[in-house]
Amino acid sequence: MDLWLARLDDLGASEGEPVGPSGIDESARAARIADPVARSRYLASRRLLRGILAQRLKRQPDTLEFEVSHHGKPRLVVEDGPALHFNLSHAGGWLLIATRVDGPIGVDLEFPRDGIDLGRLARRVFSPAEQAGLQRATERSAAAGQRWFFGCWTRKEALLKCLGTGFAGGASAFEVGVEPTMHRVSTPGHGCDSVCVNSLELPELTAAPARAHAAVAWSSQDLSVAAPRGPGDGAILRYHWVDPTA
Repeated sequence: MDLWLARLDDLGASEGEPVGPSGIDESARAARIADPVARSRYLASRRLLRGILAQRLKRQPDTLEFEVSHHGKPRLVVEDGPALHFNLSHAGGWLLIATRVDGPIGVDLEFPRDGIDLGRLARRVFSPAEQAGLQRATERSAAAGQRWFFGCWTRKEALLKCLGTGFAGGASAFEVGVEPTMHRVSTPGHGCDSVCVNSLELPELTAAPARAHAAVAWSSQDLSVAAPRGPGDGAILRYHWVDPTA
């Protein structure tokens, strides 16, 4: 698995002209975004995504075609050769892209925000055990409760994005664990036996806020397989910091 982390504003500012993808649908969508900052970030994200996927597939970026699943998950249209699975998440002007050849993958990136009713959201998407964990963390301090919530939320969303269902897939039915280490979740009936979920530590060189939360989830067909080592092990996952000057 590979992860790319980029600051979208840097990518846009590094170009002497607007960052635009070759896809007609992407250009049309960008034209409908009124906020110039949001539009620039969207175009930068699509250009970067196309570039990464094209490099992996040894193709030209403007030849890539995408389709969207029933629940809205984008995927590549591949007529021949192995499928390249990808997922992306953007927050606070940052973009996190994950790719994998062996099967579906999901990723989520979040920056905690004030003014959110964490308890209300937890009752909608967390399991009873996860809600109890949030309550215990909140009793220690509001900051601990916020850290617990977003740690669990990113793991939950990464899993649901891996399955391709989004929150329509019954989020509270899955317990993703709250420790930063890998947790295997049984997912029968969703196209794979289980999904492995792991929190991510963003590389220090990104200068991203320390409170950022991120997680990755990948499908596994065999529950008997020993749990792989965490993403700090390069054999499992490789980080790529996108340098806007490169």
